[in-house]
Amino acid sequence: MRSKLDTLKYIGGLALIALAILAADPRSLWDAIARVDLGILALVVGLYVLNLVTKSYRWGALMRGNGSSDRPPFHSVFANFAFSQAINNVTPGRVVGEATRIYGASSRMGVQAGVGTALVVTEKMMDLVVATAIAVFGMIVLTPILLGHVMDELTGVIVFAVVLNLLLIGFLARPNMLLSAGRRTIGIFGRLLPGKVGASFCSSSSNFLNAFAASMASSNRARRRTLVGTAALTALIWANEVLRVCLIMIALGAPLNLAAAMVVTGISALSAVLLVAGSNHILISSAVFSAVGIGAGVAAGAGVLTALTSIWLSVPIGLLAYFLEDRLSKSSATKKVYAPAGSPTGKGDD
Repeated sequence: MRSKLDTLKYIGGLALIALAILAADPRSLWDAIARVDLGILALVVGLYVLNLVTKSYRWGALMRGNGSSDRPPFHSVFANFAFSQAINNVTPGRVVGEATRIYGASSRMGVQAGVGTALVVTEKMMDLVVATAIAVFGMIVLTPILLGHVMDELTGVIVFAVVLNLLLIGFLARPNMLLSAGRRTIGIFGRLLPGKVGASFCSSSSNFLNAFAASMASSNRARRRTLVGTAALTALIWANEVLRVCLIMIALGAPLNLAAAMVVTGISALSAVLLVAGSNHILISSAVFSAVGIGAGVAAGAGVLTALTSIWLSVPIGLLAYFLEDRLSKSSATKKVYAPAGSPTGKGDD
């Protein structure tokens, strides 16, 4: 059932991309992209890589402040984060990548799975709050325009995305609700599963839940300092997101509209769970930029270039980072095994 739903999301995402391109007229879309300023586009790519580095640093800071048993090198943190983003961007629901990130942090960086889950939840809460604020502010500024254009086409997507994320923020901000639901779920499965299997499931799940609860409830000075620092990084991350959309519009020769760029950035992010494969960027960009008077080809081109320089670009970057980190880890392990006698990693002669 799950695989069928994922397949439908892929097909739906590709269909939306095709519809957006056809609505814009493929010829005008191609003409707009062919005239793009490659220098500015290169800057957009550089800013995306910078944002990936900043997000990785934020992830590392959260781990250091909340339970990492050691201080993993940044290249390991970057590979862990970038690979998870690559998976998120090619799988519906953006869940598989986060599970991969939590597993990698647990197996390679000493972060308990429950703690890692709490850190991902904390990170997502910060992102959702800022993305929602950006989207709402932009929509308030553009209300007269959006009511007459975009709302006719995308009312369902925009309203559902904003309301869903507001509800999600409220739910995640109450860890006790998550714990209560988790304990009830564990109890149900514990009764359904036979004998030792049920007992083992309850034990491991309870340990996970307790670690999650302890991390979410922690309010010591170090954690507060970590949250303040990562909140500041989150603001920089989303400023980068809006700036890249603005630069793409400039690269296409379109007039700059900051409020429209904010709406596109915020709603695209909030609808990423529903609209996969970059279709969120293309659909939202086409509708919002067209509503503010930008040509359909340029509006759709902005969405295509945004997806190309972020969603689609993350895949080769993530895979390359994972490959290089895997090679580096194996090389380090080999050096430790064959360390010379008397060295810090060697055992010396008996």
